Amino acid sequence: MKRRVVRMSKSDDRQLTLSGEELSGRGRSRSRTDVPNGRFHRVDLVVVFAAGIVLGLETVVELASGPLRSAGMSPLLADAIGWGVANGLILVIALGITRLRYGRVASPLRLHRPTLRTTLVGLAGAVGLAAINFAVMFLPLDGGPAGGIADGPAWAQLVFAVLFGVVVTGFYEEVVYRGVLMTGLSDRFGSKAGLVLSSVAFSLAHLPRAYNTVTGLLGGLYLGWLYRRYDSLNVVIIAHGLGNALLGVAAAAANVSP
Repeated sequence: MKRRVVRMSKSDDRQLTLSGEELSGRGRSRSRTDVPNGRFHRVDLVVVFAAGIVLGLETVVELASGPLRSAGMSPLLADAIGWGVANGLILVIALGITRLRYGRVASPLRLHRPTLRTTLVGLAGAVGLAAINFAVMFLPLDGGPAGGIADGPAWAQLVFAVLFGVVVTGFYEEVVYRGVLMTGLSDRFGSKAGLVLSSVAFSLAHLPRAYNTVTGLLGGLYLGWLYRRYDSLNVVIIAHGLGNALLGVAAAAANVSP
């Protein structure tokens, strides 16, 4: 009796592999065909983490804004330039390493054009993130949230708060801690370990104030869960930025209330 041999092409084998992932609940894994081949190296993760820690220090920002103040520039504008340079460098490093390893930026980080769904999920996520921060305020921690704004006109302070508290911070921190670190750590140690380790890194970036460190850890876990659940960096960028906005509005209301 002759034995029949069925030969399968590579494309057939790939289709079966993807079907198996979908049946096992792994349809959102990083092996999807719309993610290019590549991987973050260990040194990449160290460099991105170190950049986020060092360039995020207020003392480093003061090195850039101090000479501008001495030259007569307003403190608010000098701080805006200092933080803009520091945050911009962190973002350039993170995006540059992503392009180096993957040949592109958007798809490896799951950064795509926002849709109605991702926007609505991000809005709901912002409420959840703000709730976490409010809950931590009831813990016996030092000082509450940091982030004083230099003296200046009220409208300029508002622009500064929206630009850096909502737009810049929401974008660059999510690129760094969820897009690069969580992705790289998950590829090496598994999704759960990647979630926890990237959240710890996010928490360390908010030292030394206890309130910021605790909210960094809890908020990092929450945003990381959103990132993994919806496979979209847009969701966590919106949630982070608008969550900060809600906190800012609440803080402003508390300051003007009798």
